[in-house]
Amino acid sequence: MDERRKSLEGLTIKNLKKVFDGKAAIDDVSFEIQKGEFFTFLGPSGCGKTTLLRSIAGFNKPDEGAIYIGDKDITNISAEKREVGLVFQNYALFPHMNVFDNIAYGLKVKKLPKDEINKKVTDVLKLIRLDGYEKRKITELSGGEQQRVALARALVIEPEVLLLDEPLCNLDAKLRDEMRFEIKELQRKLKITTIFVTHDQSEALTMSQRIAVFRSGKCVQIGTPQEIYANPKNRFVADFIGVTNLFEIKNINSNSEYDEIEIEGNIKLNINKSDVAKYISIRPEHIVIYEENNGNENTIEGEIKEVHFNGNISDYVIDIGGCTIKASRINSFTGAIFEKGSKVFLEIPRNAIKILRE
Repeated sequence: MDERRKSLEGLTIKNLKKVFDGKAAIDDVSFEIQKGEFFTFLGPSGCGKTTLLRSIAGFNKPDEGAIYIGDKDITNISAEKREVGLVFQNYALFPHMNVFDNIAYGLKVKKLPKDEINKKVTDVLKLIRLDGYEKRKITELSGGEQQRVALARALVIEPEVLLLDEPLCNLDAKLRDEMRFEIKELQRKLKITTIFVTHDQSEALTMSQRIAVFRSGKCVQIGTPQEIYANPKNRFVADFIGVTNLFEIKNINSNSEYDEIEIEGNIKLNINKSDVAKYISIRPEHIVIYEENNGNENTIEGEIKEVHFNGNISDYVIDIGGCTIKASRINSFTGAIFEKGSKVFLEIPRNAIKILRE
């Protein structure tokens, strides 16, 4: 299996469009996924990410555009003839078959020799650390073990591209965290081009090399997790990825060094000069909370209305002239947690204010 990985290809989407009942589920989407990349489709329900995944798998025929693996156009090739492995959201394992037969199913469909099937299944069971489970019934497996069997069934056919359709959503929180690591490590070892579909921002940020954010059938931003989080292109991305303070700019005054803006609550802030400023986004963890006014730029007074203790951090909801701002602070042995009702001063560094056009 490892030798074959050297020839694996990337995937290209060109001007893809898919319409259901007069509405575009995928609307002129184009991008390239590099060979061996872990690439995530991220977005809310109904944004088009699963429709796009199913189009790549061959279950949906696009109305326009093309799909390539390497330089091979697979747009009109049937699903069973595509070099694609798919792990479904509900795993879609056969309950009447044991582990071995579930994994071997695709190889039997291809009519491979029995000895070759046995070797491939044995190898992939070792890869997912389930060797010795060949005769187990699916109903005897835990959720995490079923997830691994589904992954093994997709990998054993040695696909060019691996598609993962929200495979962790049915697991409990602790197991989900463990499987994130296992899937990422397995993908890194095999160097297989992987597309992961999720609506979970944490999964996307922790697992991906790059993320495509979808909204209403369109891909609105592509970038590394760091780029998507730190430099969102618009209000939707800023608000969807993580937690942020999002404000519309009511008034703006310019001088030679910076722009002074006014937002909700008559709050005035200095921002870096911009010709496109209509909104701003401020991450809670970028706001510094003080007990006293230090006189620094963009320091404003407020009152803590809510405190949420989350172990390593505390989240604060602060009222400033009727405007609500969220701020976060790492908890330490030496730092006190601010109490509800406390008067505090918030410093918002100019570089922490992300300027948005739309």
